Amino acid sequence: MYEKNGNLKICFLSLNSYPILIGKDIAYTGGAEVQQVELAKELQRKGYKIYFITYAANSNEVKIVNGINIIPVYNRRESNKLSYSRKIFLIWKKLKDVNADIYYYRAGSPGILSIFCKLNKKKFIKSIATDAEVIGKSLGKKNRVIDFLLKFANWLDIKLSNIVISQNDFQKSELKRIFKVESIIIKNAFYIPPHVITNRNADSLLWVGNIRSVKQPSLFLEVAKHFPDYKFMMIGGIGENEELFRNIKNSVEKIPNLDFIGFVSHDKIFNYYKKAILLINTSKTEGFPNIFLEAWLCSIPVISLNVNPDGIISKYRLGYHSKTFNQMLDDIKRLLNDKELLETLGENGRKYVEENHDIIKIADQYEDLIENLEKNR
Repeated sequence: MYEKNGNLKICFLSLNSYPILIGKDIAYTGGAEVQQVELAKELQRKGYKIYFITYAANSNEVKIVNGINIIPVYNRRESNKLSYSRKIFLIWKKLKDVNADIYYYRAGSPGILSIFCKLNKKKFIKSIATDAEVIGKSLGKKNRVIDFLLKFANWLDIKLSNIVISQNDFQKSELKRIFKVESIIIKNAFYIPPHVITNRNADSLLWVGNIRSVKQPSLFLEVAKHFPDYKFMMIGGIGENEELFRNIKNSVEKIPNLDFIGFVSHDKIFNYYKKAILLINTSKTEGFPNIFLEAWLCSIPVISLNVNPDGIISKYRLGYHSKTFNQMLDDIKRLLNDKELLETLGENGRKYVEENHDIIKIADQYEDLIENLEKNR
């Protein structure tokens, strides 16, 4: 038997989390990193020893920030100079140096941690980041060989894990159907402020997300053109395609009612939600978008083209799931012309987040999982 919390080391393999951990504005972070850091902070408050293996400018400089140990592996800017085998070796070495009791992985470097934990008899928690992971959609963009390797690495992560965390019922059912794996649903989480964030002076329609093809940012530009009398804001850093980012940014300059904000760090993002009356989502597919929770936390309805995890937008009346572009335009017009409905849907969003996504409650669920893993060691 072990002393609860006090001596347990939990290691997150999350290469892109470094900027969030140290509070820097760097454009390559996303929702997966935000969720991991939020969870890690709460687990650290509970007494667990938390480690993050991340990119960093200096691979020899270990930092401790807010009680979290940051273990640098190599410089992200120099990653193109390293072979895949060299990257794997460096990550593997850091994993071994940490020697954690439990390792946690969500996204960014598939296949490494699952094999490491299997060979070293370590406990491994795999958290699903997006629906694409469970339905076999392409995870790579370079060529068929790399795409196959990424899919195989993803398969290893799911099959070799001690626990798989899914975000919604769809992921849970597909994991069971395709991978023959039982997963546990744990929802994404945020710290809930003690008061409602109001948006009385809001006047803009907002789009948030890294500029990636799967998020279909060009559709938001088309939406802005259909509503020339309203202000639009687009927030997003560079995704996997710098050319797409430049094209979107250049195209925005030709639309007078649309401002391209670029990347905004997580700690500053709510300054823009306060100015928004609606959040527009144009993605083809996602898991459970953080931006939905951020909007609802601020009492802002969501109008989503395709993404509606477990049907919650419709079930809890949190906005509209449009399904087609023309219907999205109609849904936007309906809310812009009905302030009472706009306010009602916004209040529903705030209530939904408070009841279902409080980080304190979610961290308690993870603590139960961790305790059970240790008892069954």
